[in-house]
Parts: sequence; structure tokens; C-alpha cells
Amino acid sequence: MSRNTRRVIRYETRLPADEVQARLQRAVEPPGIGERVGRMLRQPDTSDFYGVIDRRSFWIRRWNRNTWKPTARGRIDTTDAGSVVSVEIERPNTSWFVPAIVIVWVLAVVGASLSYGSLPPGDLLVGGTAIALFGVGLGLVGPRVAVHERDQIEALLSHVLECQGVEVPSS
Repeated sequence: MSRNTRRVIRYETRLPADEVQARLQRAVEPPGIGERVGRMLRQPDTSDFYGVIDRRSFWIRRWNRNTWKPTARGRIDTTDAGSVVSVEIERPNTSWFVPAIVIVWVLAVVGASLSYGSLPPGDLLVGGTAIALFGVGLGLVGPRVAVHERDQIEALLSHVLECQGVEVPSS
């Protein structure tokens, strides 16, 4: 999988900027106090996305608990033929996560070894290793799940804007 955590997409639509804003507002729930509680109690027909839609800019995320979920930040510009919506979809850079888990595990084994005067008991090593492997697995799988969420944000934007986006090489 690519380590690129950022993707820039440009949508050229015939819709005027005010209509783009209105459609996005209908498709995206606003965030609020108690988002998680509200999400659990939400009606089944509500949006799978939340965010803030301003006059000429917006940000959108998908409802879920994935730490690596991407955020789409966009700008709406008016043109003679309609609007151009430039969107940057980015997930948090978590490249530090797996090395951090391994470092914590090594420090824990060294600390336990020092406190026991030798290697700690086998069950402590097995339990600690299982927890560390779970963390490493989470660090490897989480970002891959976020790619699916990025695709869902792109599909939402294509549907709302009635056009397909074109990826712009990011600098």
C-alpha cells in the first residue's frame, strides 16, 4: 500500500457554487456536542458523513471509530460554466505508531528484566508479546480500512456534484 496519506481531487461541475453548498449541506450532518451519543441514537435515514459546510469551503469525515479515518477539506470556486471544487483528502500520518508499539514493548521487557533480576516469567512475556502484536496489527490494518473510507467520500462528492473528480498530483 502506498504510504501517501494525502490525495487532491478536482471536480468541475455545471452547478453554481450556492447549489454545491446547499447539496453538501443536505448530504452531510453537522458535528455537534455528543457526536458519539447522537450517532448511536440517530435515525437510519441520516447521513453517513458529518462535517462543516461554509459558504466557500468545507470539511467532511465519515462516521465511524477508525482512528485513521480521512478528512476531506475542500474549496468551492465559481467559474463561468458552474463551479470548481478542489478537495484534499488526508488521513492522519500514523507512520510512528508501529515503531512506538515496538519500542514500548522492548522497554517493558527490559524494565521487567531489571525488576526480576533476569528475564521475566514466560507468561508475562507471552502476554506482553500478544498485546504488542495486536498493536502492530492494528497499526498495519487501520490505514488500509481508511482507504475504503476515502473512496466513500469521493463517491459522495461525485454523486452530490454530478461529476467525476480528477486526481491532481500533490506537491
